[in-house]
Amino acid sequence: MTSKKASPGTPSAKSSTSSRPSLDGPAPAADDVQTTGPGGAPVVLAAPEGPISDSEAKNRREIEAAWLNMWHLYETLDKIPPERITSELSRYAYGPALDEYNEIIERAQNQQLKNTGTVRHRIWWEPPVGSSDVALVIDCLDFSKFGWENGAKKTVGKVGPVFDEYEISVFKDQGTWKVSKINISDRKCSF
Repeated sequence: MTSKKASPGTPSAKSSTSSRPSLDGPAPAADDVQTTGPGGAPVVLAAPEGPISDSEAKNRREIEAAWLNMWHLYETLDKIPPERITSELSRYAYGPALDEYNEIIERAQNQQLKNTGTVRHRIWWEPPVGSSDVALVIDCLDFSKFGWENGAKKTVGKVGPVFDEYEISVFKDQGTWKVSKINISDRKCSF
């Protein structure tokens, strides 16, 4: 199942069941953190609405790293040797997310697809992680500089100026945060 807006192999599970009232997440703020993720992808981390504990900050950093590293593997899917797909993904993913991205990357490699460009991320939190071993993080992905190439057919595709809101569920697996499920919301987001 591929969304008509997404590059071949992009997860397409649309979720409209979220009870979140916000369409764009928190408004951009002067204290949002501008940083880069793996591969140099631009990342904006929305500033928390108030002070957070050291353990909350640590959990958020670890969860953001798991998600951004998993996304980077997807962006560079053509560079993963087929026999290492599962082991590479399992460093950052677990359960349904591992299964889905494993299938996506294998299918894309079989079709000789290569992602090109990068996405921008804008990440925010709802609700706080606290002491839970499960959490939800929201990422607004800007696909305006992202596309794909088909090596076999020598075709190029571009996703275009699309902003999709990803709802990323994470689980603490033996002390390590891993992405467990990804829903692409039917809500749009912005930077």
